[in-house]
Amino acid sequence: MKKKLSILSAAVLAAGQHLTFPVRAENVPETFVYGGLEYTVDSDQLVRLTGVADTTLTEVSIPAVIDGRAVTVDNSPFSDCKDLVSINVDTDSQTLESKDGVLFSKGGDVLIAYPAGRAGEYAVPEGTAVIEEYSFEGAAGLTYVSIPDSLIQVNPNAFKNCTSLTGFSQGLPMTYGTALDGCTALTSVIVSGNDRSITTAGVRFKDCQALESVVIDSSVELIGTFTIQNCPVLKKLEFPCTSGEVRIVINGCDSLESVKLPASESGTAQGSTLGISHCSSIKELYISDFSNFNTANMESLETVRFGDAKISGAPKGYIFDHESCPALKDVYYYDEAASIDSADAVKFAEKGITVHIRKSASRLPEFLDHYKAEYVFIEDELLYGDANFDGNVDMSDVVTIMQSLAAPERYRLNKAQLLNGDVESKGNGITIMDAQMIQQFLLELVKNL
Repeated sequence: MKKKLSILSAAVLAAGQHLTFPVRAENVPETFVYGGLEYTVDSDQLVRLTGVADTTLTEVSIPAVIDGRAVTVDNSPFSDCKDLVSINVDTDSQTLESKDGVLFSKGGDVLIAYPAGRAGEYAVPEGTAVIEEYSFEGAAGLTYVSIPDSLIQVNPNAFKNCTSLTGFSQGLPMTYGTALDGCTALTSVIVSGNDRSITTAGVRFKDCQALESVVIDSSVELIGTFTIQNCPVLKKLEFPCTSGEVRIVINGCDSLESVKLPASESGTAQGSTLGISHCSSIKELYISDFSNFNTANMESLETVRFGDAKISGAPKGYIFDHESCPALKDVYYYDEAASIDSADAVKFAEKGITVHIRKSASRLPEFLDHYKAEYVFIEDELLYGDANFDGNVDMSDVVTIMQSLAAPERYRLNKAQLLNGDVESKGNGITIMDAQMIQQFLLELVKNL
């Protein structure tokens, strides 16, 4: 019966006759097809475009009004139209508009739908604030997207299955992290508010076969679960500070070499958890503020550095799976109040792993001596001046210190950075005098730091 009604309605409209809808029963919307598009009557004032009857269309036209009712749209009404290259809107529409064949809300604030049949690059117009759910879904020929400064929000599944998309002109303000599912050609992405603070939940990168770099910058408050799975060429992963509990799961990223894990703004993130497994190329981890930490099948892991990590939730009290990390040589504990599980101390001794501790961690030397575990003092190994902890002393260390002083909530230094950067009157913490002294050292005005 519904199919017959739709055909009749379409025929009447196509003939140019006036179509009158009966008053509908509560919660029983009227549906019809017009111009190859499917509509639902929501009220006496609104008709909603819900889909496409003819998925082979290359061009569609959306009227301003049908039978006195303004036309609005669902999310993703054109997701099955793989050949669509242009979406046009009647200029009299009070709710929608078309910009170069792309569907927007009236005024251009929200990008609603991009024609999936287009190929090549696309520049999102300045003034766009939101990229709606499923708006680019299935645009298999889309290769690159330029992001305007006005954009503040990218909704879930916005770029789902854009299989030729390689990247973006600047950071992507994802408010929920599934916007890039199925982007198999994506090579790098920065999640960023672009000088605005944003909150991102449920970040997920799965089966991104070409993805080499993921950076979540300091403008982002990361909450919920971050999952990165089966990204075989991923090499670089960076997280920002976090102000709440975060669960991070990294699995099946065998090319991953560099991992910068988040510290928390408050210096503690009890309840945050980290699990890394089957990432055979990672050589070094720096971990702060995690109460639960586990590693497995990390054949290349040589160094683990703990900042303020409170390891309380790992199985049987173990910090990591020693048997599946055969290359481990050095473990650093930067926290003065650090404690080491006896089972780990035994493994450190058995496997010849060197434990690096603070001189101020007064109980640890005797504890490690008891288990015959080798240890050294971190203070004896510091590269003073290396405030960004990259193995060198240069102007980037001065910048790191100045950023941390200007915006400590965004650029909080970890324990290693604090120790390395404290060069002037050692022990008094990081000040502007430390930055000035490093500059003097680089200008050879002082010989030693």
